[in-house]
Amino acid sequence: MTSPAVSVVLSTFNRCDTLRPALDALLAQTGDVPYEVIVVDNNSTDATRAVVESRLETAPRLRYLFEAQQGLPYARNAGLAAAQAPIVAFTDDDVKVPAEWVSRINRAFDANPDVDMIGGRVVPIWPAAMPPWITRRQLGPFALGERGDVPFRVHAGNAAPCLVGANFAFRRDVFDRIGPFDPAYTKSQDREIQLRLWRSGGQGLYVPEIAIDVEVPIERVTKEYFRYWYTTYGRYHSRMRLLDTLDRDGRLVPPPRRSVRGVPLFLYRELLDSATRWVADHARRDRTGAFYWENRTRYIFSYIRERHREHA
Repeated sequence: MTSPAVSVVLSTFNRCDTLRPALDALLAQTGDVPYEVIVVDNNSTDATRAVVESRLETAPRLRYLFEAQQGLPYARNAGLAAAQAPIVAFTDDDVKVPAEWVSRINRAFDANPDVDMIGGRVVPIWPAAMPPWITRRQLGPFALGERGDVPFRVHAGNAAPCLVGANFAFRRDVFDRIGPFDPAYTKSQDREIQLRLWRSGGQGLYVPEIAIDVEVPIERVTKEYFRYWYTTYGRYHSRMRLLDTLDRDGRLVPPPRRSVRGVPLFLYRELLDSATRWVADHARRDRTGAFYWENRTRYIFSYIRERHREHA
């Protein structure tokens, strides 16, 4: 088989039903770009292995790996270590990529030789009518990458956008420079590795034509899940110093010098402001606004609490 130009790493855990169409779509790519597909079974107990093995005889580009260490960073790193191509693309087991996905990724890298990573659109397929408390300013829990029709660069001067891991790709040598995915980040590893890349001077590119659709799980369309997400991601973002070093214009800057117990002073002010707005909207019976500010308060409180733990 011709040496691959693109290695696709698909990590999976106990989702054999959604893995079948995801894998078949990857194996049915059009164009003349040679590629390989590496499925990393992250300790599944269902029929995941059988699903992959049933396609091995007719798909020479397909490879199966088993990674017993639980966690997406471990699975991605296992796939990365096995990848043979100079470009490594990542996707998920609940995504059905279009037939031109690999070709478009390869073409985008060829057209932009100074770019280290590329991300595309992640377009939601909603399960039902959305409740009114879900607004455009709090779509983070859905891990979407719908950022419009115009390409843009992501780097230290524009670091606020996070290119979503269900649809991103890297030049293989990037990991030689900045290291692999950090196993400490079982959540928000996409954001963490991109911050590392931007801090090293790397360049990213959002390419809207590299698009995938993803069905939004119904269990995420609940207030309980939103509260969990904002609390959990506040903790992980605190560890990577996201708010400390990202200014209001989305630029990476040195952390502020003025802090209390390891927390920049402005974050205490933001916590007070968010809590005040939460109470005010609740008093006005603005349930949508109140829920947004409740989650913002949870996020910043979790961010600060994690830093206090580190400081102690």
